[in-house]
Amino acid sequence: MNSLTVEKSAFYIKNTIEDAIESKRGCLIGRWGTIEFEMVWFGHAERRFVLERNAGVFPCQKQIDVESWREEYVNAIQNTDVLATGWYAPIKQAEQKLIDYVQWKGKQILLRGIEPYYVSPEHRWTTLLQNKRVCVVSSFTDSAKKQIAKGSQAIWGVKGIQCGHREWNGVGYKQAMRLS
Repeated sequence: MNSLTVEKSAFYIKNTIEDAIESKRGCLIGRWGTIEFEMVWFGHAERRFVLERNAGVFPCQKQIDVESWREEYVNAIQNTDVLATGWYAPIKQAEQKLIDYVQWKGKQILLRGIEPYYVSPEHRWTTLLQNKRVCVVSSFTDSAKKQIAKGSQAIWGVKGIQCGHREWNGVGYKQAMRLS
């Protein structure tokens, strides 16, 4: 990953999305969150409330089964096509060990490659989504809905990054999955 650049990372994302659109299948592109990674790596069940407070995992009542959540998270990572890794130095080595342990076969990229405003317009994956239906899963549904209604200028603050059609049919994380 040493020779990987932000532009190459954006290129991998754009190609992955293009392939998914052409083949009419989905794709999963993401990154480890430090809180989620800590829970997967160390499994501190007594710290389960950190998932709700800092990672948007709802609800985290006393009965949440952290072990089941960890298994589901690792399963999601194993099914991820592109993953931004190594972006947070304190967990970089442990992160690579976990990736090796779960035998993940996807493409590792730099985090900035996900963020379209860091690359030139021809490499922005967001251009592929114009006039496409996109599912946004977020624990911050109300905030996302307000931002999308304002348009791409409100979200990105940069001219040229388009979101396309802005009809909101968001699915809040609370409604999408209950961890109890």
